[in-house]
Amino acid sequence: MLRQSLILGLGLLLAASRSTAGEIDPGDWDRIREAHDRACHAFRKVPGGWRADSPGQRWATHFDEAGFLVRPEGADWRWGLQLTRYGFEGSERIPAGRAVAEVDSGQLRFRHDESLIEWFLNDRRGLEHGFILEQRPEGRGELLFALDARGTLRPVVSSDLVVFEDASGAPVLTYSGLKVWDADGRILACRFEASGGTEFEIRVDDRDARYPLTIDPLAQQAFLKPEAVGTSQAGDNFGWSAAISGDTVVVGAPLEDSSSTGVNSTPDDVGGTGFNSGAAYVFVRNGETWSQQAYLKPDQVGASQEGDEFGISVAISGDTVVVGAWQEAGGSTGVDGSPQEPADEFYTSGAAYVFVRDGDTWSQQAYLKAFNIGAANRGDSFGQSVGISGDRIVVGAGGEDGSSTGVDSAANEGADRAGAAYVFRRSGVTWSEEAYLKPSGVGSSQVLDRFGSAVAISGDVIAVGAYGENSSSTGVDSTPNEDHQGISTPGAAYVFERGAGGWMQEAYLKPAAVGSSQVGDNFGYSVAVSGATVVVGARREDSNSTGVNSVPEDSGGAFFDAGAAYVFVRGQAGWEQQAYLKPAVVGDSQGGDNLGVSVAIDGDVAVVGATRERSGSTGINSTPDETSSTAGAAYVFVRSGSEWTQQAYLKPAATGGSLSTDNFGSAVAVSGGTVVVGSFGERSGSTGVGAVPDESAVGAGAGYVFTGFAVAVADYAAWSAGNIPPGEDASFEGDWNRDGVPNGVEYVFGDAAIDPSLPVPPGVPADVEIHLDRSFALGPPTWTTIASWIDGAPVFLAEEILVEDGLVVDGSSEPRAFYRYRVLLR
Repeated sequence: MLRQSLILGLGLLLAASRSTAGEIDPGDWDRIREAHDRACHAFRKVPGGWRADSPGQRWATHFDEAGFLVRPEGADWRWGLQLTRYGFEGSERIPAGRAVAEVDSGQLRFRHDESLIEWFLNDRRGLEHGFILEQRPEGRGELLFALDARGTLRPVVSSDLVVFEDASGAPVLTYSGLKVWDADGRILACRFEASGGTEFEIRVDDRDARYPLTIDPLAQQAFLKPEAVGTSQAGDNFGWSAAISGDTVVVGAPLEDSSSTGVNSTPDDVGGTGFNSGAAYVFVRNGETWSQQAYLKPDQVGASQEGDEFGISVAISGDTVVVGAWQEAGGSTGVDGSPQEPADEFYTSGAAYVFVRDGDTWSQQAYLKAFNIGAANRGDSFGQSVGISGDRIVVGAGGEDGSSTGVDSAANEGADRAGAAYVFRRSGVTWSEEAYLKPSGVGSSQVLDRFGSAVAISGDVIAVGAYGENSSSTGVDSTPNEDHQGISTPGAAYVFERGAGGWMQEAYLKPAAVGSSQVGDNFGYSVAVSGATVVVGARREDSNSTGVNSVPEDSGGAFFDAGAAYVFVRGQAGWEQQAYLKPAVVGDSQGGDNLGVSVAIDGDVAVVGATRERSGSTGINSTPDETSSTAGAAYVFVRSGSEWTQQAYLKPAATGGSLSTDNFGSAVAVSGGTVVVGSFGERSGSTGVGAVPDESAVGAGAGYVFTGFAVAVADYAAWSAGNIPPGEDASFEGDWNRDGVPNGVEYVFGDAAIDPSLPVPPGVPADVEIHLDRSFALGPPTWTTIASWIDGAPVFLAEEILVEDGLVVDGSSEPRAFYRYRVLLR
C-alpha cells in the first residue's frame, strides 16, 4: 500500500539499551523496539539516490530526484510515480531538474523549487508521501498535480480511482480513496483525470483553501472470487466468513450447492443433496499476487450434505484451517466419529472440520463433533463459530441447551439455547477434547443467552460472545442480574485463560458505559482476541455519537441499530475497557449500519465491519453518501500506546452496477497489516482473483484484500506469559509456573551479555521451545537461530558458537548485533 498524506512533527525515540535480562523495564522495552523499528525502516543513501525497506508490505522503495519506484518481493512488476508538473492549468510549473535531498527527523525531503517540497516518511504503516506548497502558485482555475507512472504498470484512470494493470491487462494495484483537505481540515473537491499515456492528474478545487494541502489515496490489493464454480455462483454467499494468517486467506461460502466431497473436488451444483451444502476456498499470496490454492469440502458426509452450510465459519493458523458446518446432522460425538444422519434428533447438531497443508497440498485431518452433550444435540449448532491458535481449536455451539455453569461442568438439557464452547487440542496429528466451556456465573437463567455464538482464541486466551445474555450490569466483572428478561438481549462476553490447572473463566465483559439502555445491543455478537486484547462487537447498539471514546447517547430513531465495538485489555489489575469504537465520519445517519457485526484484531490493528452501512462511495477513505441500501463498510482502527484512532474507512475500489445489498463487511480479518473483508451479498458472476465485477449473480459474494495498515511488531512488544499465539513469537518477561515470580526473560536487545549455555529457567512447560536468535542487519532483520532449548535441554544449532566477553559471536568482524529470545508454544 502507498498512502500520500501530510503528517508533521512525527519523531521516533532512538535511545538504545544495554540492560541485562534481569534489569530490563517497560521504558527500555519501548526504546529497544523503537530503535530497531527505525533501523528497519530507515532511509539509506545508495548510489543514485535513497532506499527504504517496508518489511510489513514486503517491498523496497528507491527514491531519486524525480520520484520513487517500488520493487515488491517475489513479484515481476515495478511501480512508482514521478511528479512532472504542478500548479494551475496554463501556468503549470515543472519541478527543477536537480532536487536537493535531506533526511530530517526520519523524513526524506526533496526540495524541487522555492515553493515545493516533496517528502516521504517510512514506518510500520507503510510509505507516507506528501507535498508542501509553501506559497500558492500563480494562476487560476483548478490546482493540478500531474503524475507519471514509472515501472511496468500502466494506469487506467476514472474520476475516483486509478487501476494499474500489467502488460496482459490484469489489475495489479488500485490507487483510490482520494481525499484532499487544507490546513484547517476543510475537505476540498478533488478527482483523478487521465492526461494521456502513462500520465494522470490529481485535480483539486482550492478556492478559499489555506495551504498546505493533504492528499490521501490508499491501495486495494485484490478482489477474490472462486476460480471455478458449478452451474452458478448465485446465492453462494462467498465472503460470509473469512480468515487470514500471513500470506494465506480462507473464505467461506456456506450456501454453495455442490455435492462433491474432498479437497479440490469438482463443483457440480446438482441441487438436492448439494443444496446449501457449503464450501470454503484457500487463497495464497506470492509477492503481491494472489491465487486460489484449494477448494475445501468434507471428505465424508452422512446421507447428504444438503443444508449443512459448511463454511458458515472459518479460521486459520499457519498451515491449519478449521471450517464450521453448523447445520450438519451427524449423530456421532467427539473426534473422527462416523458421519451419520440416523434420525431427526440430530438435526442441525453441527460439526467442524480440520484441514492441514503440506507444501501446497491440503488434506482433511479431523472431523470434530461435540463431546459433552445432554440427552441430544439437536439444534446445538456446533460449528456456528470457530477459532484456532496453533494446536488448539475452540468451537462455539450457540444453540446448546445446557444449564450447568463453569468449565467442564456436567452437560444437561436444562436451558434452551444457552450455548457452549468446546476446546480441542492437537498432539502430533491427533486431535482430542480438552475443555467444555460454560459461564461460571449467570443471572437467574442462561435461557437464550447463545453463549458460543462467537468465539476467538489467541494462545492461552479464549473470548466467547453471548449476544443474547440479559443482564443490565455494566463494567468488567459486574454481577449478572438478568434485569432484561425475554428478548431484550443486551449481550455479554467472557474471557477464559488456560493455566497450570487447565482452563478457567478470567473475566465477564460488559460495556463500561452505555446510553439510556443496553436493551437489544447484542454486545458479544462478534469477538476477536490478540494476546491480551479482546474486541467485542455490539451490532445493534443505538448511539449516534461518532469517533473513538465518544459518549454513548442512545438517541434512538435515526440511530437505531447503529452498532459499536469495544476494546478490552488485561493489565496488572485485571481486564478493563480501553476503547469504545465508533466511526469518525458517517453519512446522514448511522441508523441500521450494524457496526460490530464482525470484528478482527492483530496486535495494534482492529477492523470492524458494518454490513448495513448505506454509502455508495468506492475506495478507501471515500466520503459516505448514504445512496446504497445495505452496501456495507469496514473501518480500520490502530492503537498507539493505549490510544486508538480510526485509520481507514474501507469500501470496494470498483463495483459492477451498484453496491446495494452487497453487505460488504460481513466478515473481517487482519494479519500483519493485511486486511480481508467479506461481502456475501456481492452480485458478480465473474470468477478468479482480480475478475471484473459484472453484477450477474445475486448473492454470489466476494472477498477484498487491502494492505499496508499499521501493525505492531510482535517480536519487540512486552507481553505477559501465556498470551502468545501458538506458533508465533513475541518478547516478554514471563511467570511460566505462575507462582507470582518472573522465572524467564525474553527480549530483543543489542550488545548485551548473553551465554547460550545457560540452563532454561525452572518451570518451563514441556510444550515450550526457546530459541536464541541473532541478526547483524541494520535494515530488516535476518534472524539466525544459534541455540535452542527443547523440552528443557539445550540444542545448539550453529557450529563454533563462541562466547567472548559475554557476547555471542561467530568470528564476524561486526561487533554489534541484535539478539532475541524467541518462545514458541507448540
